[in-house]
Amino acid sequence: MSTPAAPSIVRTIIPLAVGQIVAFFATLGIEVSPDQEAAFTTVLGFVAAALYYLTIRFLEQKFPWMGALLGWAATPDGYSHGNTEDMESWVADDGGPNVIGEEAFFDDQDEDVELVEEYDETPVPDDYEPKH
Repeated sequence: MSTPAAPSIVRTIIPLAVGQIVAFFATLGIEVSPDQEAAFTTVLGFVAAALYYLTIRFLEQKFPWMGALLGWAATPDGYSHGNTEDMESWVADDGGPNVIGEEAFFDDQDEDVELVEEYDETPVPDDYEPKH
């Protein structure tokens, strides 16, 4: 498991485990047929896990320390917005623009990101229909 993936994996597995534990204890006092017990526990576990995850993520926006209840206090890098400090290690250092998606980062500037529009000059066939 690579280091960048570890927070995402842990923050996914912990709510699932919490949901299943809650479902197990919640079904201890409920009498259902053995055929329905597995489905009932699964659905209850899913609902408990979803509510746990969403509640902690919502609270984490205001209280960052709450992220520890998901198993990892810091949010994964993919959740951050506009953090370009980590990109410096893999962006080319040739002084020109480095296009990543629709954003251009200039090596000699530390200012805000500028948007760049990219156009593909490839001719489109007459019978082309987009698949949306």
